[in-house]
Amino acid sequence: MPPRRAEPHDPPDPALPLMVRISGRRCVVVGGGAVGTRRARRLAEHGAEVVVISPEVTPGIARLRDQGMVSELSRRAYATGDLNGSLLAVAATSDRDVNARVSRDAAAAGILCNVADAPADGDVVVPAAASRGRLTMAVATSGASPVAAALARDRSLEALGPGWERALDALAELRPELAAAYPETADLRAAVERLLDPAVLASLEPDDGDSAVRDALGLGS
Repeated sequence: MPPRRAEPHDPPDPALPLMVRISGRRCVVVGGGAVGTRRARRLAEHGAEVVVISPEVTPGIARLRDQGMVSELSRRAYATGDLNGSLLAVAATSDRDVNARVSRDAAAAGILCNVADAPADGDVVVPAAASRGRLTMAVATSGASPVAAALARDRSLEALGPGWERALDALAELRPELAAAYPETADLRAAVERLLDPAVLASLEPDDGDSAVRDALGLGS
């Protein structure tokens, strides 16, 4: 029996937000339509070894294959065993029964699975995400509305402003010095909060050098 499809009124299961490095890991996308294309591209952009299985594929999938972003393209129906050796399975077909079968096979093999048309039926929810330099913003709504998640992501990034990129690069470079200068967590937090004050971030200029950042952090020039 396929997994019970979650209903809109069901309370959301608690999902653990985490970042996963998938470079070089086999990820299987079952389905070659628009959703499968987006999933395949996103996985490839993060370095995954992407396998796509679908009798028919979009021109986008074909281009990804030609560009080497899809390592294996099988133009056929899904078969049990196709997920062997993978870290992640994505069920992205237009056939609910096939998606349920992929989810069931993944669960039996201990493989994480994202079910595109019913995220609550899988282990993995793909959030609305965007990166700006070192900062990655990912937002999920427990399946309520992908559009709302994307809007929340965009508005949050806009509210943070461009100064965060410069600040985060500086914090990465100065991390050992900050740890030595502020052994107490509360003091370290206060220093970082000074740097990330909106007025300070707005005043940072690319040609300022490190003096403004160091002054804000209390490290001196």
